[in-house]
Amino acid sequence: MNYWVINDNYDVLANIREDGIYIRKGKCNGCGKCCIALHPENRGEDGACKYLIDGKCEVHDIKKPIHCRMSPVSPDLHKDIPECGFSWVKV
Repeated sequence: MNYWVINDNYDVLANIREDGIYIRKGKCNGCGKCCIALHPENRGEDGACKYLIDGKCEVHDIKKPIHCRMSPVSPDLHKDIPECGFSWVKV
């Protein structure tokens, strides 16, 4: 069992799992780590995210793709990205 609570903008608000409910706190700081770690479909020929320019997401303030807006979708995926502006709180 793994469910997500999202808003109209596809922002993940909560992750409901067998071990509990986790609320996502914070906001995206545009670091681009989710793109590199979690979304290989965004990678260019060189392996880097095609939206990253000088280590920052160039579409962050414009219109991020849905899968980017939803990231990170769970505490498990988030734990390897300490630079991320999001955190997860178990309730």
